[in-house]
Amino acid sequence: MKKGIMITFIICGILLVTGAVLMIVGWCNGAAAGFDIDLQHRKIVASGKEELYAGEKETGKFTELEILADASAIKITEGEDFKVIYEVRGSAPEIQNGNGKLTITEKKKNRFVLNFGSTSNKKQKIEIQVPKGTELDKCRIDSDAGDIAIESQNIGDLSIDVDAGNIQISSSQLNSIDIDADAGNVELKDIKNGSLKGDIDYGNVEISDSELGDLDINTDAGNIEVTGSRIDNVKMDSSYGNIDLALIGEEADYSIKAKVDYGSLKLNGKNQHSKINKDGKSGKSINIEADAGDVNIDF
Repeated sequence: MKKGIMITFIICGILLVTGAVLMIVGWCNGAAAGFDIDLQHRKIVASGKEELYAGEKETGKFTELEILADASAIKITEGEDFKVIYEVRGSAPEIQNGNGKLTITEKKKNRFVLNFGSTSNKKQKIEIQVPKGTELDKCRIDSDAGDIAIESQNIGDLSIDVDAGNIQISSSQLNSIDIDADAGNVELKDIKNGSLKGDIDYGNVEISDSELGDLDINTDAGNIEVTGSRIDNVKMDSSYGNIDLALIGEEADYSIKAKVDYGSLKLNGKNQHSKINKDGKSGKSINIEADAGDVNIDF
């Protein structure tokens, strides 16, 4: 190795260690663990230093719900009244009920966040409470960054578009679900509905104890696991990741077409080489295409 390159490596190493030491000393003396670059106002602020707006609002009855979120965790759950409870930074969300359609808008923060070890978004949340027995015709959630949790709800059409964040839906009755997630895991438990369509770029998908008519999942990178569920028609397309499909039912009822380019393919524990093509007797179907990953189908 040339002497000049060696000296460069040594200098870079010294600077890296010095920077790490200074950062740790700063943390120990109460400094923020990160900072936000505010593009709109051209300034740098320490993470978590913005004012936290906390409050709640009774909204009155609604049958449609639209949420436009920036960086808050979203939760839809049962409550005694139609109510929104929030803790957000920057400014309070706009909450409007117009003719039975509730719209919640969290103002976007035009900033880049650089953070180490903690995040200013941890305490940000918006919770929507819906009385038991309420049927929502439509629910649309559009979130830039933040987890989404829905529990014990009855919704006709549910649409979720999230750039970064996990999605959890449990103990709910839904007619149709459409999920578009760029990065984050998707978990569904005890779901009863007509159809579920999911397009997940990076993240795992877990479905358990559910009853679905149609399931259509497309993933670029991530595992798909279905357990203890009854599903009439399954379609899965995976670029990279394992697929474990364990259905309640009879193998003979399903027409099965499955193909794996790189990985193993098993049906009820038996190796199938790289393809399965068999007819069923009841009109139910399984169609799976996997570029790289192991596929297991069990009944």
